[in-house]
Formats: sequence, structure tokens, C-alpha cells
Amino acid sequence: MINKQLLATAFVAGIGMCECAAAQGDMTSLLAFDRTIVTTLDAKLAFEHIRYLSQEIGSRPSGTTAERRAAEYLADYYEKIGLEVTIQPYAAYDLSIGNITVHGAHNFFGKGDSGFAEYHGMVWETGAAPNGAFTGDAGITAQVINVGIGAAGAFDETAKGNIALMEKSPDITQDEQVTNAKNAGAAAVIIYNNLGTKGNLGGTFFPDIEAVDIPVIGAAKAHGLWLIEMLESGPVSVELQNWFLDDTTSQNVIATKRGANSDVPIVAILAHYDTKLGAPGAWDNASGTSVVMEIARVLKRYNTEHVELRFIGMGSEEYGGHAGATYYTQNLSKSELARFAGAINIDGIGVNHEASKKLFARSADGMINGLMQSAMASAVRLGFPDLLLGKSTFSDHEQFHEVGIPAVMFTTLAAEGGSGHYHSGAYNLTPYYHSPQDTFEENVLIERLEIDLNMIAASVYDYIRKLEDVPTSRK
Repeated sequence: MINKQLLATAFVAGIGMCECAAAQGDMTSLLAFDRTIVTTLDAKLAFEHIRYLSQEIGSRPSGTTAERRAAEYLADYYEKIGLEVTIQPYAAYDLSIGNITVHGAHNFFGKGDSGFAEYHGMVWETGAAPNGAFTGDAGITAQVINVGIGAAGAFDETAKGNIALMEKSPDITQDEQVTNAKNAGAAAVIIYNNLGTKGNLGGTFFPDIEAVDIPVIGAAKAHGLWLIEMLESGPVSVELQNWFLDDTTSQNVIATKRGANSDVPIVAILAHYDTKLGAPGAWDNASGTSVVMEIARVLKRYNTEHVELRFIGMGSEEYGGHAGATYYTQNLSKSELARFAGAINIDGIGVNHEASKKLFARSADGMINGLMQSAMASAVRLGFPDLLLGKSTFSDHEQFHEVGIPAVMFTTLAAEGGSGHYHSGAYNLTPYYHSPQDTFEENVLIERLEIDLNMIAASVYDYIRKLEDVPTSRK
């Protein structure tokens, strides 16, 4: 059994965050093993992974064809660099999905104040009300009528047979909005989200309504603003489709670099590759996925026989309560659990948002463990002043922590983004978090990605080097 007492220092991290005051340094001040990693990393390769996942594949909700395409991309990559790849399937979350196809949307590219651009496309993925009607592939084609918050007095004869666009509002229930639209003869309803969380502008959602016999779509704030700006220029026709997906399957992609024998410690470097509906997921979390892929490429080339490294693409983080990480950890054998020395989770780095410039290393309980100590040591050597420690249970590292595995999550947040600020709505993540604007073009910056990549990779290598001195015994 691994002596996990040697892997963690059990003390409370102040108020949940601790700043690492590292002086600015240069490459000559780095130790040889830091230079080995940092000089071999290629941020351009990682950036290309982000581009492919978020632009070529796009949004990757759990259990969908797009998520499977992303899993295949990861598996192909890991096989090409010479790792042993295993696909771990499991039952996924039921989803109510909608599509809004905007006829002639290309005429509006680059116009208006809401940032509608070519890379947002003309087909927008949304949520849908599970208790609404479903069109399937047939869809409904009609004009969009903007009715504000959907109060009864906002409707006139133009609503009949058309699609009512309305804003989610605390001043009226979604049931009232849908009832008003149905009574006015609307063929379908689009409610756009104007009530974002964790600092974002409002992503797609599942409208919470009683059963109704017309389709009800839960769109993002950006979708609503784009449609409203289009309507200012004249009539807008859309095709609306929605589907209920049940009995879906997701998968974890596990790439393994085995150690010298079956007794060595196991370290997992992981990131979820799925997204929210309608979010291309460049920052959340193609960025983390790309860092795992690039670290795997580099570490494949070096002697790490004293450990077994597992590079894991987790599915179903966004829907189903971290179902991928739960399935993975609950299906570890007793022997694997005994050998597991740490899990490094990367979820949202390299963000192109000025306020979110701090890199956090966060444990699920706020205690500083050995993984976080390696991060602090690496920050000092790299001259990295923007590392903060803290507590968070909002990602896949929590499931590893719950089964007794030391775990940490790396993520970028605003400078004040401690656990107490996480839900403050003060743009602690990025305004494009979970939104259609979490794109390769808008929400990730290669210069910031390179900084975070170097910092995380150095931390990983620092930690696995130290495991040479950790006693193990076969169990």
C-alpha cells in the first residue's frame, strides 16, 4: 500500500486560498527536470487540440454523437503517441436537446452589437423542456416574434402559428410564459436565459414547465440577443427542432503508460472533454483536455518507470453529476485504490479574459496536499506569481477525493475567486463560461495557455518525481 501520509500535509489552507509569492525568474534558475519539461512542451500543439475539439466538433454534450467523436479523437491521438488506450463506456444522462436553424443568418455575420460571427454558425444547439412537445427531425418552420418577458399583454395576432421569443425573468414563471404563448396561438416558444451563474452571461437550459403540447426551447442569452438584433432588420424565419435522448451512453478515454511492474504508484492526469448544450467548450474544457494531451506527449518520451501514468478524458462532467469520474473511481479495484497516489484534474485554463488571470490549485476539502505542494514549489522555480490555493468540489477531482485519492484541480479564475466568491456573479470564471461564446476565437488565448501549460506540467513532473521515494507494497 502506498504510504499516503507522505503524499499530503494535513493543515487547513487559511480561508480557503493562499497566495504563492513567487519572484519572477528565468530559464537559467530552473532545475534540470523543470527545463526537461518546459522546453519540450509545445503550446501550439495544445492550441490546435482546442481548435479541433471546439471548432471542428463543437459542443459535445454527454451521450451525443459529438461527444463520441471527441472520444475517438482522443483515443486516436493517444494511440498514435504510443500509449495503451481503453474506452470505458457507461450509461449517460437523459437529455432534451433543441436546434434553432436561422434562415439567412449569414447575412448578419459581423453586424450588430452582440458579437454574432461566422464561427457561431447558423444552427444553434439549445436545451428543451422535457415536458414540452418534441418535433423530432420534422421540426417547425415559422417566423420569430419577440414578446419581451412573455406577459399576456405582449401578444397580438402575429403570434398565431409563429414562434414566441421571450426572456427568462424573475418577474414571471416559465409556466405563465408558455401558457400565454399557447393561448395566443404560438406554435412554439423560445425562452432565452438572461440569468447567468458563476459570472457567465447565461447559457442554454431546460425550461421547468408543466406538460404542454408545444415545443419549448431553453436558449442562451447570446441566442436571444442575436435574434433580437436580426429582428430589428426585418422578419426572421427559423426552423425549430427538438429531441428527447434517453438510454444514452458516454465514455471515458483512458491512455496508460505503464511502469516497471504492477506494484508502482498510479497517478492520473485528467480533464473532462464534454460540454454544456450549445457551448463549443473551448475553455471549458477543451483547454484542460489539450493540456493533458500535451503532457502525455512529453512524458511518453521520458523514463517514468517508477509510476504508472493514466491520462484520462472524462465524459459526462457537465450532465449527470460527474458521472464519468464517478463510474471510473467506483470501478477501481482494491489493488488500484491501494496504489493510487494522486489525481490531477485540469478544468478551464488559458482563458482570454483579463479578470480571470489567476491559476488556482484547489482540493475538494481545502486542505493542502502533496499535489498542491508540488504546484507551489514549481511556481517558485518558474517565477510564477499568480498561483492561488483553495477549495472546490465543482469538478471531477471530487470523486477521486471521495475514494481517498489525493486530488487537485487546476483552473483559472478572477483574482478574488476563492470558494466564497465562486457563485458571486462577479465574472469569477469568464463571461462566456457555459455559453455559445466559449469559442476558440473568443475565449482562449495561446499566450495564457502556454503559461498555464508550463506551470501545470512542471507541477505534475515535480510530483511524480517525488514518488520514487514513496514506499509501496503489493496488495
